[in-house]
Amino acid sequence: MNKVFNGMLHTGHFPEEWKRGKIITISKAGKNPRKPKNIRPITLLSPVAKTFERALLIKLRLFLTQRQEQYGFRSGHSTTLAVAVLLDMEKAFDRV
Repeated sequence: MNKVFNGMLHTGHFPEEWKRGKIITISKAGKNPRKPKNIRPITLLSPVAKTFERALLIKLRLFLTQRQEQYGFRSGHSTTLAVAVLLDMEKAFDRV
């Protein structure tokens, strides 16, 4: 499976079969299932595709956390913190 996943990363090819999902509906408990507002759609995806996506997520998180300057799309980091660091740096240097 590892060889297949690495091959997919190198070629950029994601099998069409893995992009398809089956939609099922689940009724809300105690509600009339004949009314559309009481039904929730759930998409069932390929377990292999979900495994690949999870492995890719782990690799991306490792890559993104290597740089401490990266604030976007990281849990525990915000633009507020980035602005605070910028303002602190501005105070450290005199302006001409």
